[in-house]
Amino acid sequence: MQHIDREKAQRLIERMEALAKEENVNIQKNS
Repeated sequence: MQHIDREKAQRLIERMEALAKEENVNIQKNS
């Protein structure tokens, strides 16, 4: 059970990092 939760958390973190990277690119384009 804990293992599954850790995998889910890892996937969430990776998705958030990817989103943050996209946001960063968009901000730099707008500057």
